[in-house]
Amino acid sequence: MEKAFKAILVRKGEESPPRIHDLVVLARRAGAPTTLERDLTELSRVYVVTRYPDVVLEREPAYGIDQAMAEHYLQVAEGALAWVRQEWSTES
Repeated sequence: MEKAFKAILVRKGEESPPRIHDLVVLARRAGAPTTLERDLTELSRVYVVTRYPDVVLEREPAYGIDQAMAEHYLQVAEGALAWVRQEWSTES
């Protein structure tokens, strides 16, 4: 997700996208609809801890993510990527 939003930012003219991982901030800057914001807030939180496991406290086994949550996050990511694909195809 992070790289997809950053690709949109570059395509829209930003020479260098921000060096951040916050999916909500990146989505806003890319012009994503606000309806994605709530779900991206959740996804951003788990995205960072799963990408950078050294920031997770040892008392949190499996990052506190069960199969149902993982499936939910997958749906959120798929929805956001669908928006990115649509934006990419309509961008001139």
